[in-house]
Amino acid sequence: MESRKRFLHILNNFKEYEAAKEKSFYINASKDEWRDNLKYLNEKINNPENKCI
Repeated sequence: MESRKRFLHILNNFKEYEAAKEKSFYINASKDEWRDNLKYLNEKINNPENKCI
């Protein structure tokens, strides 16, 4: 649940990403690519097989 909130926060604050994408920390990607990558990471985070015991 917490990771979903983080994911939504990033999507909702995409303007800040757009403003900062020229900085080296950010990848130069379209909004759709950025969203797809975030969805992929979110799935990895929420996958029970990837959790530490």
